[in-house]
Amino acid sequence: MSVETVRYLLKKLKIRPSSEQGQCFLASDADLNSILKTARLSETDCVLEVGAGIGNLTALLAGRSRRVVAVEVDRRFAPALEQLRSVHPNLELIYGDIRKIPFSDIAAVLGLSESEKTYSVVANIPYYLSSWFVRYFIEQKNQPSQMVLLVQKEVAERVVAEPGDHSKLSLSVQMYGSATIAGIVPRAHFYPVPAVDSAILSITGIHRWAYEVPEKLAWRIIAFGFSSKRKKIINNIAAGLQCGKTELLLVFEKARIDASSRAQELAPEQWISLARQLIAEDLLR
Repeated sequence: MSVETVRYLLKKLKIRPSSEQGQCFLASDADLNSILKTARLSETDCVLEVGAGIGNLTALLAGRSRRVVAVEVDRRFAPALEQLRSVHPNLELIYGDIRKIPFSDIAAVLGLSESEKTYSVVANIPYYLSSWFVRYFIEQKNQPSQMVLLVQKEVAERVVAEPGDHSKLSLSVQMYGSATIAGIVPRAHFYPVPAVDSAILSITGIHRWAYEVPEKLAWRIIAFGFSSKRKKIINNIAAGLQCGKTELLLVFEKARIDASSRAQELAPEQWISLARQLIAEDLLR
C-alpha cells in the first residue's frame, strides 16, 4: 500500500484525517509486514486491534489469526471496515473510544474466559494515547500475552530506557514484561505525514507483579523518588515519607544504593531492594 493508495481510499470514503484525533495512516507494506512479523501470530491466536482506521493492518491480522476484534472510534471508517468483515468472518468490530469501553465488553467479544485468557494487542495508536494505553492493558486482570504497538519513536525509547534514563513509564512496563524496539518507521511512510518518526514497540512476556514487596508500597516509593527529577532520590523520599535523611542513609547503605543517585539512575531491582529495606526498617507501610 502506498501513500497514493491511502489518499485514494480516504477520498473515496470522503474522509479528511482528523489532526485532533492524531490520525496518521501507515502507507508502507514493508512496515505493515514488519508489525505482523513482530507479532508472530498463528491461526489459533486472538488479537485486539485498536485504531483500525482504513483497515490495512486489520486485513492482515484477520488473515493470520483465529479471531480479530478491531476497535475504531471514528465511525466514518465503518463502510471500509464493514466491507472487510464481509470478507473475513473472524473479524469483529467495536465502534467507540477505547478509554470509555468497559474491558469486560471487549473481553466478551474476544471470547476470553477462565479457560482462555490469552490474546495479543496490536495497535497503531495516536501519540497522545501511548502512555495511558500501555499502562491500561498491563493493569488489566486479563493481561495480553504481548503488545505490538506503533508509537512515537520517543515514546518507544522511553519505554525501553536503561538506568540513567528511567522514568515511571519505563519502570511500569519493565516490571511487568520485556520491551524492545523492533524497528523504526520514518514519518514519510505515513499519510498525512506526522511531525516525528515512529517505532514498532514490542512488549512480551507480560505478567503480574512478581516481586516479594507489596506492589502498592513499591509504587508508592517510586512515586516519591520521581517527585522531583532534579533532586537526589534520598531528598525526595525523605520528603515523601516525612523522615530524616540520617535514618535513610542507613537504609540506602543496607540496600547497596548510592544515596546521591537520582531516580532515573535506578534499575527495577534496585527499587525493589530499596522498598524491601524501607519496609524492614518500618519506614514504609
